[in-house]
Amino acid sequence: MVSQTYATYWLEEIREDSICTVEQLKDYIALSKKEGEQLKRVIQIHPMRVTPYYLSLIDWDDPRDPIRKMAIPSVHELTLQVSYDTSGEAENTKLRGLQHKYRETALVLATNRCATYCRYCFRKRLVGLPNTEAVEHFNEAANYIRQHQEINNVLISGGDPLVLPTQVIEHFLTTLSDIPHFDFIKFGSKTPVTLPSRFEDKDLLNVLEEYSHSSRRLYVVTQFNHPKEITKHSIKAVNNR
Repeated sequence: MVSQTYATYWLEEIREDSICTVEQLKDYIALSKKEGEQLKRVIQIHPMRVTPYYLSLIDWDDPRDPIRKMAIPSVHELTLQVSYDTSGEAENTKLRGLQHKYRETALVLATNRCATYCRYCFRKRLVGLPNTEAVEHFNEAANYIRQHQEINNVLISGGDPLVLPTQVIEHFLTTLSDIPHFDFIKFGSKTPVTLPSRFEDKDLLNVLEEYSHSSRRLYVVTQFNHPKEITKHSIKAVNNR
């Protein structure tokens, strides 16, 4: 049986293989002592995590490489003077991990983790950091949705829900499957872009296929930001079924 608390759930391949520290980064790029210390300060505030696959797309000879800019920390992150809640998420949070901003849509923050932490993330306040915003008891979120019949769709986001083990994803879908008044479920995920091997997992594909054949539609919503992200691997991930 899947536990109701998801804070410790994590795909092992991401946990073990990702580049997360300045010392690991030095295997790919030359950093002065000052630069290294500055990046360590950034990572303490806004963690770094990059999959080996996504890192392989970077041209290290090009300081303006778009993948590098999106995935590798910058010292400029130390001087951010911006709101960490640009879309008013706090005021629309009804339960821990559940937001209800738009009448027809419930948003569930399933995890605070991603395969790669994008440097432009609008949830920098929580991604990769200890927090009390990600859902802890999914059944409580499902009960809220069940009680609000105006909700006709659910977006499961985070973080990136597809970094959770397949059994957890199946538990989400099973729990939501008996709620009659919504039409579709969406998973917001960048794994097709940053970890396309996730879609080589037959168990995941089987679960997604099973629930896409139910009475409601099932979508994986992803985001490509630059043509360099479109590779044979990401194309295969999008096409896998």
